[in-house]
Amino acid sequence: AVALSCVSEQEEDTTHAINLDVGFETISKTWKKGGNSMARKVRKAIKEGVSVTTASTLDQWWEYYQVYQDSLRRWGDNSLGSYSWELFKTIFKRNSPNVKLWVAHYQDQIISGALCFYAKKHVVYWHGSSLEKYLNLRPVNLVMYEIVKDSCEQGYSWFDFNPSGGLPGVIAFKKSFGAEPLDCYMIYVDHKLRRMVKPLKPLKKILMPYYPRAN
Repeated sequence: AVALSCVSEQEEDTTHAINLDVGFETISKTWKKGGNSMARKVRKAIKEGVSVTTASTLDQWWEYYQVYQDSLRRWGDNSLGSYSWELFKTIFKRNSPNVKLWVAHYQDQIISGALCFYAKKHVVYWHGSSLEKYLNLRPVNLVMYEIVKDSCEQGYSWFDFNPSGGLPGVIAFKKSFGAEPLDCYMIYVDHKLRRMVKPLKPLKKILMPYYPRAN
């Protein structure tokens, strides 16, 4: 939770989320629709030999961080900022059961991953990256498949992709998993963790966790 004394500003925004209460079988059926379906991409990843686990060592987190550096290069000016290794290392060292770094492996190498935070009934997809060289293997689709499946099995109610910064490509990516738009608040805070964010463009605000807006 964010201490109220740290909150400097809040504004309305939109996130995309999957309602997990309907069950994984129902969710996965929606992924089979269309010629370029999510299910087909998952099958391709498995056929190519991609596998997914959760990272358990600092070395694995470091390897994922190198994947992130490759993504930053690919994103270029479309990236508003970057996160330092210090931040990732701090998250790892907290050894929290509410944090999981899911990683895709191919030929003994981490090629993609997603860092998720877990609340009582709410899973948040906070960070994701992939090696450009292996995007054709569809590792992202397999990672998301395994995360959503696990979240359903563990009894979570929502898988939250977080807001998209108004980027159409990011929104389309989230919709491809069946995520629906939901109103939310964006919370901006003044916190020491800001020092672990390196802006690539001048930033007036640092984005921190948000709270869904009640209807």
